Amino acid sequence: MNRKHAFTLGTVGLSIFLSAPLAFAQGVPGGKNILMVCGNENNTVINCTSIDDVTWKNRLELVMGHRVTTMPHDADDAEMLAAANAADLVVIPESVSSGSIGTALTPSTTPIISSESFLQDEFGLIVPPFAPVDPGYPGGPTAGQLGDAIEMLTDMGIQVIEQPPVAALPPGATPEQIAAAEDAAEDAYDDAVDAAIEAALAGATPPTHGVTVGQLDVIITNPDHPLAAGLTGRVHVYNFAREMNWGVALAPGAEVVATLAPSVEAAGDADPRISGDYSSAAVIYFVPEGGQLADGSPAPGLRIQFFVENENGPGTYNLMTEEGLALVDAAVNFALSEGN
Repeated sequence: MNRKHAFTLGTVGLSIFLSAPLAFAQGVPGGKNILMVCGNENNTVINCTSIDDVTWKNRLELVMGHRVTTMPHDADDAEMLAAANAADLVVIPESVSSGSIGTALTPSTTPIISSESFLQDEFGLIVPPFAPVDPGYPGGPTAGQLGDAIEMLTDMGIQVIEQPPVAALPPGATPEQIAAAEDAAEDAYDDAVDAAIEAALAGATPPTHGVTVGQLDVIITNPDHPLAAGLTGRVHVYNFAREMNWGVALAPGAEVVATLAPSVEAAGDADPRISGDYSSAAVIYFVPEGGQLADGSPAPGLRIQFFVENENGPGTYNLMTEEGLALVDAAVNFALSEGN
């Protein structure tokens, strides 16, 4: 987590998270030792006490029957690595700061589930050069988005593009001449906006990983994989529009299970005007133990990247649908069964 948006504290959905059918949590015997490395949600809470951290910890313990030990993200690197190596699984909610963890857990042979978008590079899950965005969409901004932004700022009195002056007119100019001069100035302004947008897009580096806002669904691209939890197609994972993290420039050994879903106005997505093929933006993917990482080295342990992006205040895990919770449990079960 590098930066987030501030929200008002809320607890809606906590009972939903804890009372989901036990069938979603079955598949692996309980009693495993899980290390949760957690943070302070952009300095809004004490380490490991955010709604999302407590909610996920409670689910792991009360629903799935595991033992969870929490460790703050700013713990000593050697201590963190030793704790990780001693555990059956490490989970990293997005309450952490990627800068605090850094590469401390990179060499661990223990399977790791990470929901921190900005640890994808440290874990070797994406290839450089890195171009993170928060918030942003795969492919970077569109011409329409930049045009809308310029229009919004102009309406607020912030002149982003200089307005060309109306050409001087001779005394006694006719209304038609005045209108023609004003139209010419407006055309010149539109041309300047288009040129500025074209230059900005030409010099932009496509994002490699990041966070999007206002999402509700994911697209299951590999329904036969255990991480898909038996789900197929477009799956509604959040009860309320929330953020998701994603990566596009994946390591050679990465296997994708789900991607971002194109925005759908009827679904209440944040920006229904944004359309496109997000099939390259992975929201659930993994590199198996021994799989090739970005630098060509083998992964020391199973690494699962998961889409759930905590949000300051109201949280995210506590506001998931039963299908979303099934994906959470599937990630834990797969990591414990395949990663050990």
